[in-house]
Formats: sequence, structure tokens, C-alpha cells
Amino acid sequence: MCKMLRVVLVVVTVNLFLGVRYSVAEEKVSSSYSVDYDKYYEIFNRKHNKIGSTHSKMYTGLYDDKEVKFIETATKIDFKILFFTYNYRKKEYAAISEEGIEFYEIEENRNGKTVCFRGKRKGDQLQVNMLKKDRTKTISISLKDFDITTFDTYIERGDFLKVNNEQRLMIFDPLASLVKEFHRVVLKKEQVEFNGELYDVFVVRTKIGKEESTSWILGNGRLIKDMGESYSFELVEGAEEDKN
Repeated sequence: MCKMLRVVLVVVTVNLFLGVRYSVAEEKVSSSYSVDYDKYYEIFNRKHNKIGSTHSKMYTGLYDDKEVKFIETATKIDFKILFFTYNYRKKEYAAISEEGIEFYEIEENRNGKTVCFRGKRKGDQLQVNMLKKDRTKTISISLKDFDITTFDTYIERGDFLKVNNEQRLMIFDPLASLVKEFHRVVLKKEQVEFNGELYDVFVVRTKIGKEESTSWILGNGRLIKDMGESYSFELVEGAEEDKN
């Protein structure tokens, strides 16, 4: 297991919902924060068989005297094909300010093999560490090389959601430690049923590098469903209070 970052809170150390305490000795994080969302998604394969789940949480607080969005996710996937069993676990933790990514940490485990990714803003660079089998690789990426990170896509924003709106940016993918092309377009607006209620949603097509997906998003930016070539994410909890 990788040793996770520990964030030292000013008043108390909060044990986050992932069950891991974070602390970075040289930073100060306020213990006062407000929850923006707390969502649970189920993950399905192409035959719509459930294979996993994702718990996602975002809250606003202070990091090094900056107001930031803290993002946490916990994902688990388990399935079996013939004699092959696949078990996947991923935990993510990140802080994003108006200036962009401040720091992140990811712990990913595939069938018992763990890899850790850590990134931290230092001046005009993002210092990235990758730890695998007790070997660490460190690289630096200029913050000028990308516009957003994949963590930014977790922040719920409705200002982009207008039919035919299109956006082309450069995005940093922390799992690959690479900068990729990001392209998304709002295709249309339609109604979908969720828990017996009708919701007005925008249908958005997104392409990151070579990976493409289609999303159904509420007007306030909340994701209801995301469908890729071999999977789909579907919201289970957290939409009712956002009904249009």
C-alpha cells in the first residue's frame, strides 16, 4: 500500500469519507468547509450488468489561505470473464483553486498491484511523482501546457450548457501523467426519467485523447449518466434536490 498524503487541519484532523487521513505538513487547511455534493454512481458493462460503483464528494474550504474545491472519489470494479477475474480499486483526492490544480493524490490498485500518483503545484510547474513497486519516478510539467485537469471535470458548472456550445482545451490526465486534447460539444436538450421523475438534461459528447463518451447532465452541471464504449455510469443518489 502507498502511504497517502496527510492534510493537517488547523483545528482538528478530519477523517474523510474514504477512510484515509491526509496531511501535508507545510500546508494549512481550514477545518471549516461546506459540502457541495455527495453522490453515488453505479457502473455497468455494455450488457448493463452492474460491475462496480463510484462514490464522489466535493466540498469548499481553504487551502494555504486560498478558497479551493476539495474533490474525493472512491471507485471499485469487480467482474469475471470465463477464468479471468478483474478487481479494481481507485481513491482520488485533489484541491482546485481559481488558479487551477493545487495538489492531488491517486491510489490505484489492479488485481492487488498498487500504483500511487501525486502532484503538487510548485511555482509555474506541476511536480508529479509516480510510485510503483517501491520505485519513484518524478517529472515536472509546465502549468502553461494545459488548461484544466480531469479533476476540473468533476466540478459542477452549468454555464457551458447551451445547445451547440463547443469547447477545445488541453487537459492533464494524472493517471497517464500526460497532457491530452479535450473536446466537448453540447448536442441537444431532452428529458430523461430518474427515480420516477422527469428531468430536463443536456446531452454532451466529450473526447479526451482517443476516449469518447456521452453524458446526460442537469442544467446545474450535475451528471446523471455517462456512457463510454464499454461502460456506463448512472447516478443512484444525489439528483432529487436538483430537479429542474
